[in-house]
Amino acid sequence: MSTPTVTDDDIAVLRALSDGLADPDTVTERAGVDDAPIRLDALAEAGLVRPTADGYALTDSGERLLASPDDPPADSHLDAPPDVTAALDRLGLRPDHEDAVLAVYAFLSHWGEATRAEAVDAVFSEHPLGYVDGDDWWDETIRDALAALPGIEHDGDRWRHAGGGIVDETGDGRRPFGSADRERFGSVKHALESLDVDSRQRTAVVAAFELLRSPGGATTAELRERAHDAVSVEASAGTWWRDGVEPVFERLPGVERGGDRRWRYVGDRSD
Repeated sequence: MSTPTVTDDDIAVLRALSDGLADPDTVTERAGVDDAPIRLDALAEAGLVRPTADGYALTDSGERLLASPDDPPADSHLDAPPDVTAALDRLGLRPDHEDAVLAVYAFLSHWGEATRAEAVDAVFSEHPLGYVDGDDWWDETIRDALAALPGIEHDGDRWRHAGGGIVDETGDGRRPFGSADRERFGSVKHALESLDVDSRQRTAVVAAFELLRSPGGATTAELRERAHDAVSVEASAGTWWRDGVEPVFERLPGVERGGDRRWRYVGDRSD
């Protein structure tokens, strides 16, 4: 999902939605921005707001960005070791690209390991670099630079920090976001580390989440089969989904089940 260059007027529009959904006229009045309807359309395309029957509402990405739009990402407090800084210097990246790579490095440093999908979900919206698609962002800008950093290892789409992570119970590696009736998980990775899941559940949920990030989302049947194929369990696909996967899956931030019986990812990718 893209996060365009956000102006002060865009922030005013987002803040106008911070107390709940509103129609374009109400947003115009609250924000004091004459072209609020046009900005709402652009922010919806970027995945920061979403249209509803009664107006517009912030998405998880919009809430995350609005939390502190002028501050560096929550995980950037982690200073890169000298050897990582030297490696980044040798790569000769643009400053904004270097910041994005360092943010992913910090994310892996915190958690110890994460899948590509988890890293994109957690970092892309705060460092989009002009990309519309998080997968293109990863493939064209992040992957090779990240692989060149000392202490970073990967096996396919699973990435590790050789230091093993610095996770503690007071942090999640991202800013938390959410509503009062939902756990304040800062990312899918944070949710999976916080919820009571075993290794098979985690593998199945991650596999289903990776499928869900496809444009247009996925049906329950498609997610159920992917989750069942990802692990070895005696239960049928339906039973495994109902008892082991769906209760976790529906609590992930950025995951929504629509009235058309399709699940969609509304975190960091736009269809």
